[in-house]
Amino acid sequence: MKFILVLTLFVTSFTVSAEETDVLPILVKPQGWAINFNFGNTAINSELATQGIDSSAFTFGMSFDYLEQDWYSSILINIVEFDDNFGFSQDVIGTGLGNSGSYDTAKSSASASSIGGAFGKAWFVNGNKSMFYAQAGLNLVVDATRGIDNCSDCYEEDLEVEGGLFTRFGASIYFDNFILGLYTTMALTGDIDSDFGITAGFKY
Repeated sequence: MKFILVLTLFVTSFTVSAEETDVLPILVKPQGWAINFNFGNTAINSELATQGIDSSAFTFGMSFDYLEQDWYSSILINIVEFDDNFGFSQDVIGTGLGNSGSYDTAKSSASASSIGGAFGKAWFVNGNKSMFYAQAGLNLVVDATRGIDNCSDCYEEDLEVEGGLFTRFGASIYFDNFILGLYTTMALTGDIDSDFGITAGFKY
């Protein structure tokens, strides 16, 4: 309910009332493909605490979105950066052009990569400049590890993180080809419980 209120305020803040203008221009509904980048706070299944994963995380990713009339389809690619309570350190030797032969102590991080799809309905308001949407979808975790970033020979361990079914709700404002929005996802199954954040992208 709180998220629905935030979405409503977000969209109506860009809405011009009929009392303020004689004519509200009606634009053609946005159609076709768009690319959106998303950044959000994520809640994680508490059962992952046995693997040292905290209940909160940060998600960033991108989506390829397609509008056909009022039907809204999305291909979603995300990386979840976990808060890791079982992290470790390891001595490393640089092999790059700028750090070849240099010794350092690197700290591990834990993350998961997922790919998914969603399909649902879109509703346009504000002269077709604003859009609400509701989708259902499925995401698959293709990789989940704890290890040292950018290190080919360092210790690494796999994490057991499951994807699953989810619902996705959001609102977008169209500024010609630029798009700004808010979204939330809520898991029906799997370990990534919910996600709330912002999107920014463009039509093409």
